[in-house]
Amino acid sequence: MKEDSELLRQIRILSLANAVKYGGKASIKAVLGKILAEKPELRWKAKEIKEITEKLIREINKLSLEEQINELKEKAPELLEKQVVKKEKDLPDLPEAKIGGVITRFPPEPNGHLHIGHAMSALINYEYVKRYGGKFLLRFEDTNPKNEKLMYYDSIEEDLAWLGITWDEKTYNSDDMGLFYEEAEKLLRIGKAYICLCSENEIKEMRKKGVECNCRDKSVERNLELWDKMISNSFEEGEAVFRLKGDMKHANYVLRDPTLLRIIKTPHPRQGDKYVVWPTYDFACSIEDGKQRVTHVLRSEEFRLRNQLQNLIRNILDYPNPIYIEYSRFNFKGTPTSKRKIKKLIDEGKIKEWDDPRLSTIKALKRRGILPEAIREFLIQVGLTVAQPVFDWELLYSVNRSIIDTAANRYFFTPDPVKLKVKGIKLVKARVRRHPDFPSRGYKVFYVRDTFYIPGEDASRLKEGSHVRLKELFNVEIVEVNHEIIGKFEGFELKKNYPKIQWVPADNFVEVEVYVPRPLYIGEKFNPNSIDKVEGYGDPSCREIKPQEIVQFERFGFCKVEKVDRKKLTAIFTHS
Repeated sequence: MKEDSELLRQIRILSLANAVKYGGKASIKAVLGKILAEKPELRWKAKEIKEITEKLIREINKLSLEEQINELKEKAPELLEKQVVKKEKDLPDLPEAKIGGVITRFPPEPNGHLHIGHAMSALINYEYVKRYGGKFLLRFEDTNPKNEKLMYYDSIEEDLAWLGITWDEKTYNSDDMGLFYEEAEKLLRIGKAYICLCSENEIKEMRKKGVECNCRDKSVERNLELWDKMISNSFEEGEAVFRLKGDMKHANYVLRDPTLLRIIKTPHPRQGDKYVVWPTYDFACSIEDGKQRVTHVLRSEEFRLRNQLQNLIRNILDYPNPIYIEYSRFNFKGTPTSKRKIKKLIDEGKIKEWDDPRLSTIKALKRRGILPEAIREFLIQVGLTVAQPVFDWELLYSVNRSIIDTAANRYFFTPDPVKLKVKGIKLVKARVRRHPDFPSRGYKVFYVRDTFYIPGEDASRLKEGSHVRLKELFNVEIVEVNHEIIGKFEGFELKKNYPKIQWVPADNFVEVEVYVPRPLYIGEKFNPNSIDKVEGYGDPSCREIKPQEIVQFERFGFCKVEKVDRKKLTAIFTHS
């Protein structure tokens, strides 16, 4: 059909109207139905109309909702007035946010790879800056040399880039050691801090009882002398610590003369052995948030008790305080997010690496085929809560499924294959769509003879006299069930009451192995059966799949392919 410019214009307008009505995504079925309803004379060209509409909708769905509204307003303002735009769910408004003036930060410690909880925290901070305008800061909190490793700095940046996050500024706390030392000395000079020579156990016991130690009464001069000895490497680890004068009777235990700096003689991955006195999280975070003029601190509520201490430090040192917004940790059923637990599993050999598909790390999710758009959309849907939920993975999978469903081509796969020989057929040309909803993607074409492999599960249900349809091929009557199943050709006409089964030609297939992750933990116990390997055969067109491509093995699930050649394909199961 020669494309008529007026018809194309009408299809585009209807597609735009549908997209605007449903939050930016037009539906091929809805638009096509409206076109054919309004122009019934085109029904005999429905196939061609569908292909044209499909192409236009792909273009329109790539536009932002704002762009779609503007185009519809220009081409058919009367339709725009009729639309009730379905407002997309979004994060709640930020309190006291000024347009162009919001500054948030994502402050990872480079002591491990990011997991989904980190991803959602980074996205929360990033999304608010996108909404209001301002600055998103990436700040490495690297002031514990015992934990930090160079490899994790790079890994964190890679994961954030994969999530689609860009930062306006990147800083390292370890680059500000001079500033931390200056502010520490200031606290000593104004009598707000002291050097404590008590043992770790003594300090812990006195804080527990709310008792002040004698070190608190040292003169400013004596504290400055001891401070010089600390930073000049004259003490061993644990012999001296720098403590803030808080309130040893305070109900918030964090405010009971907390340690702000301590001696650590492990070389730092970026600073080497230049420094031996390192700030604690609270001291470094307080100063950096103040120095960078962070307006809103969005973080999990486990830090809530630390807000008072960090505000106190900034008040003393004359830095501005941010607004705090807390939310619960993002925990997922059956999967640890704790770096400590993950490291322990690796050390014990229970999992291989940080990208093991059973984990919730960004590298593991990427390997499985979870898309960054799905993580963002999931975050928007669940919002910010302090209800301490443990999310079911299926919630994230359902969002991911809605995104990859249209993109993933379909392939036949026969797990635990059983041979089926069909009498009365010699050579048939099979023509199977790559995707049922997008005929423009073409067809997989291959020739089949009289012998096939079918899934073991389907084979177990077959009995003599039963009837099946080899999907998109022909009907078969089962005449013998033994170690090999014998069938009889029964015609090409579709029989709706015949169960459809997958198949691959016995003389032309690809070996397939799929690794299927299960929950790592059941309750509090490690699950030794947390990964399965499913083996079978795929149809000949599996050879066209590229590594890292997400596909759907029909009636099995979505999978991300890792390796493929003419004989064998290896994949990770994404979800059903």
